[in-house]
Amino acid sequence: MSETHIYMAGHVTERHITRAGQGGDRDVFEYALLRVVPRVERGEYINAGVLVYCRAKTYVGARTHLDEARLLALDPDADAAGVRAALGAVEGVCAGGAAAGHAAGDDPGRRFRWL
Repeated sequence: MSETHIYMAGHVTERHITRAGQGGDRDVFEYALLRVVPRVERGEYINAGVLVYCRAKTYVGARTHLDEARLLALDPDADAAGVRAALGAVEGVCAGGAAAGHAAGDDPGRRFRWL
């Protein structure tokens, strides 16, 4: 497995991973980290999930987890329920279907780039 750093924009890092498959085929997987920044002026953040996209497999998915204790340690006034709802919405858009709302008709690549 090889990893190539593409760019860092704000608080999202996007990278490409290639994995050799059966017969020497290679699939490119792109991913972006989801970070919660409770107080921008302090520059602190916690990782809260990852988005994964593979064009060849027409796959987009997200896995999220909010460490509420860490979030509240950075900002005791943070809206943990709101952050959890936003992370759930990201997972819904990745899953497609009714949970994706207006994005349901978009292809996986478009949903990944939109998020």
